[in-house]
Amino acid sequence: MPDSTAKLQIRMDRRLKEAADEVFSEIGLDATTAVRLFFTKVAQTRSIPFRLKAEPEFSPEAEARILAAWEESKDPANLSKPYSDISEMFRDIRKEIEEEKP
Repeated sequence: MPDSTAKLQIRMDRRLKEAADEVFSEIGLDATTAVRLFFTKVAQTRSIPFRLKAEPEFSPEAEARILAAWEESKDPANLSKPYSDISEMFRDIRKEIEEEKP
């Protein structure tokens, strides 16, 4: 019976491999399994499973708004109370909107 596996051998910068191995270890993988996952995803999707273009995910303006909102969310005064259901949350939102009207 012929062997149904293929051997893949690659060379890369040692620091890159060590940094990647550290990440793999943190999520419970080894390099072989990570490469196998990558190849499986490529075969399933017939594409590279991440962006190859070096373009920003967000415009500088959008990124600034996101970072400002993140900073604002750190202030406990900006947090809402816990809700038991979504209807209760929407009642409070409508109430706040009505209170803000002139």
